[in-house]
Amino acid sequence: MHWRKRESRIWTICALLVIAIGAPTAEAATTSWEFDTPSYDFGEAPAGGGLTESHEFQLMNTGDTSITISQTVLGLPEKEALAVTESACLKGLVLEPGSSCRTVVAFGPITSGPKTGYLKFKSLSEDPPPAEVRLEGEGFGPPIGIEAERLEFGSIAVGATSPVQTITVENRGSSPLRIYGVSAAGWDYEGWTLEYASPFHLAGGSCKEGEVLTAFADCTIEALFTPSKEGSFGSIISISDNASPGSPQTVQLTGKGVAPPPPTSISVGAGPGTSSNASASSPSGQRAKSPPAPPHCGRGRRLEKFKGRYHCVRRMPKHHHRRRSNAA
Repeated sequence: MHWRKRESRIWTICALLVIAIGAPTAEAATTSWEFDTPSYDFGEAPAGGGLTESHEFQLMNTGDTSITISQTVLGLPEKEALAVTESACLKGLVLEPGSSCRTVVAFGPITSGPKTGYLKFKSLSEDPPPAEVRLEGEGFGPPIGIEAERLEFGSIAVGATSPVQTITVENRGSSPLRIYGVSAAGWDYEGWTLEYASPFHLAGGSCKEGEVLTAFADCTIEALFTPSKEGSFGSIISISDNASPGSPQTVQLTGKGVAPPPPTSISVGAGPGTSSNASASSPSGQRAKSPPAPPHCGRGRRLEKFKGRYHCVRRMPKHHHRRRSNAA
């Protein structure tokens, strides 16, 4: 009887141990995916030469559940430097466990210098997190020469326009130099003012968007300064291109607006009996005509005014009759 009680207690202890430890359960399913490589370097490529290098990337479902693709993201500061040229990893594709899809990406920088970006896929349920591969490469272009790195227009009257000044851009390499754009930003000496209308203007020249300079060829940029108010002003001309070591190239412009000169003053002659000369402004900028001087009368004649003109008359002591002469 005692051994039965002891056996019952043993079974009770075993049951409690099983409850405490827990019965064996099935392994939880995992949801995961990844690229066949975490990063890739395309190396060097000519800037502005189009898409050259390409590489194939495999996206693999490494988990136990299916994953639905919702979005493909290709990130780079310059979108033209990377492009998906072929892809089987389309939106809505369901990747079953153990399956994969391929995507081909090409590299073609438009400017020189190092580039970094990424290729990323997102899932429909946002589980698992996005799969991502880091991408990098470098663009190289021809050396560039800027003849004038600074233009000084001096003092120009408000409302007037300065003479044209010219900047020369030269391709100093053997590969083509591509001009993507030329622009001028306005500012004053108190700091940048984005709303400010720059008094500096691009007046012409052959350096324009789309211009391609062959080896050792050049083009020009023409600039003017037209101040609308008094003060010191400046501007930066920015030249976007594929040159090495980098883009854009900049040229600083400076100028000063001064008050326009006062209107031209002229003197008008005074007639007899006027104590001082009067000043007047000629609206046409020409000197006004003075009235004719009185004639000089000879001996035996005297000067008198008749109907607004001066005349020499003969002296007649015995008679008060006055006779006009033909003197003008």
